Amino acid sequence: MARLYSFNERLSNPNATMDTVVKIARYEYLPFFNPSNELNKSTITSLLNTGNIEYFDENIKSRILKHNADQLELQKVMDQNVSIFLGSQYPKGPVMQSENSLMQSAVIKGPLLEKYWASKRDDEFLDRMLSTLSGKILMYNFLFDSKRQLFQKTNEMIDFLTDLENHTD
Repeated sequence: MARLYSFNERLSNPNATMDTVVKIARYEYLPFFNPSNELNKSTITSLLNTGNIEYFDENIKSRILKHNADQLELQKVMDQNVSIFLGSQYPKGPVMQSENSLMQSAVIKGPLLEKYWASKRDDEFLDRMLSTLSGKILMYNFLFDSKRQLFQKTNEMIDFLTDLENHTD
């Protein structure tokens, strides 16, 4: 994320030029986007599969099931947004000939690479790069905020269960 913000800052500088965009795209930017939206569902899965959820009184059971539904809904929203982002940003082919050190072995080198980069000086390329970088930042911010909401709901559930345990002793 820090790297994306660094790109944003450099491209927002009044002295930024097309060369700045090309340098970032060619040598620094990694076009991959792989957010982890998996949730640990082993406890709820076990409770549901074994039928042990029925051992809880209705209040506790409904809170657990509501929390699970909230988690699943938030995960669905995150996954849908990631899918929309990937569908809107990547069919145009973000810079795949990046010479970032992590991609060195996959880049086609030689005169064709130079020709490829010489052609990346138009408004379409600028639009694609700025949109991709901004979109990636927005998507990471959205996912971070969604996960923070989920974390808060999980902490509320833990507090509820802890209070319940303290009052039953």
